[in-house]
Amino acid sequence: MSSSKKFGFTLIELLVVIAIIAILAAILFPVFAQAKAAAKKTQALSNIKQLGTATYLYMNDWDDTVNRKWWDMHIDLLPYVKSIDIFLDPASSAPKPVKRQFTNIRFTDGASTDFNVTGEFYTNVPAGTPPTIFGAGQNFPSIFGHFARNDELIHNYGFNGNSSGANASTWQTVSDKIMFSFAQDGTSDDDANDFDEDNGCYFEPGGTNWNQIFAQIATRHNNGAPFVMLDTSAKWRRADWLRSMEGKKALNPACSQLADNDSWSAAKCTYNEGN
Repeated sequence: MSSSKKFGFTLIELLVVIAIIAILAAILFPVFAQAKAAAKKTQALSNIKQLGTATYLYMNDWDDTVNRKWWDMHIDLLPYVKSIDIFLDPASSAPKPVKRQFTNIRFTDGASTDFNVTGEFYTNVPAGTPPTIFGAGQNFPSIFGHFARNDELIHNYGFNGNSSGANASTWQTVSDKIMFSFAQDGTSDDDANDFDEDNGCYFEPGGTNWNQIFAQIATRHNNGAPFVMLDTSAKWRRADWLRSMEGKKALNPACSQLADNDSWSAAKCTYNEGN
């Protein structure tokens, strides 16, 4: 006559297994989070590098001139990248752009001439929500909280202490000058407004000083920011690098000697390439 025994786990054994799983989770979850952050940084570097390449392709078709559209420059560059996703930062919490109908919006062409355009364009600004930077009643097909061009250098002062930097024929030592980075997404900037100068697609808030520029550049990638330089090389730099002399020269060599709170002006910001 045979007998059989039923086997099972004791309470102690179950608690040991649960404890082991909890320990493994505590070890692995941060690793997974770091891997996810690294993947987003890699994608951001790839996207921003393609924006730099697209800018040069555009300039090849327009006599070496950077496009002069301000808050809607993606419209000029989109034909060269074919996907709106290239204009996005995967680590940004800002909404993804969608196509909306616009009527008689004001554009500015390469000759600084205003003209009105009607059509479907990408934007992540909800319908009926005018960006505060444009004032009441104005609505542009803009993308906030993602890419941002360094117009403080390219359009404001250039490489000769004036606006001639808009033409690529004046650019030299391009490997150490920033063309694009990413803007704040509305969750970490000073006023947490999703549609203002801190979240816009270029660095140039007006009466500028260094602190205003630093406030615009997002450092959400491992406490750093991806950049594409004027030679289209993609780089990542820590947040504190921006405040160094090297970082200031990369953003705007004309104003690199000024203190962080000094107001900028043509008289204060002068730079001759090679000096």
